[in-house]
Amino acid sequence: MSVIRITGKGTYCCVYYIDREDFDEIINADFEAMGVEDSRFDLLEVNCSAKHVISKGFFANTGDMLAQVSLMVESNEPIFLPQLTIEDMPSRSLMPNSTDPEKSQICVVTYDEFQNGVSEVSIDLNEEFDESAICYVTKPIGHADDGPLWEMTVNQSLFVEDSYEDADGNIISSDFEFYLDAIEYKGVDYELNNLSFENARSRLWVWQYNSETEEFELDYLTSKNVDWGYRNESGPTIICF
Repeated sequence: MSVIRITGKGTYCCVYYIDREDFDEIINADFEAMGVEDSRFDLLEVNCSAKHVISKGFFANTGDMLAQVSLMVESNEPIFLPQLTIEDMPSRSLMPNSTDPEKSQICVVTYDEFQNGVSEVSIDLNEEFDESAICYVTKPIGHADDGPLWEMTVNQSLFVEDSYEDADGNIISSDFEFYLDAIEYKGVDYELNNLSFENARSRLWVWQYNSETEEFELDYLTSKNVDWGYRNESGPTIICF
């Protein structure tokens, strides 16, 4: 078995949808009294009604290379594959299968911006590697160009590729549009299912529906005042999708 390794900088983002009753139980859990080592973030993973990955980490960039892709074959030197850019790589794109939350659900957005991440994909390689048979499978970042899920993620400037100030002093920015979802080799898709990094700028935000404004809004106090046991600035971290 050979390994395709993707290394570089990027952003992992995931949104959890949680029913309000389950969310309240998570918030009020007394781990010290229970004598357990789980964190509230661990309970999110277990009790969420839906989990949507917004970005698996590595962007299919439109300009500068962000990630290096290489094939690691046992007892051989690594084979470096086409850089992860839209212009230079053979690629195809899949549509995201995420959905917007129900008004009754609580949404928790997690975000890890890393500089030195690694994802590895094992592939069957029983003969000499054929670089022409490889294709990068990408997905658009986010869910749609509007709606609650888009507002909580893309519209919060989580995926800015470039920004500048125009003549009137306005900040103009452009976002990354695609992330690497899988590697296709000879017609078989090998999906990215892991990501590791030593450290990252990590954040967690809670969003709740406001019936007065009829919109999902950031619940800053719950996001900041509750001990979620999230990664924050710590590392190393291994994420399984």
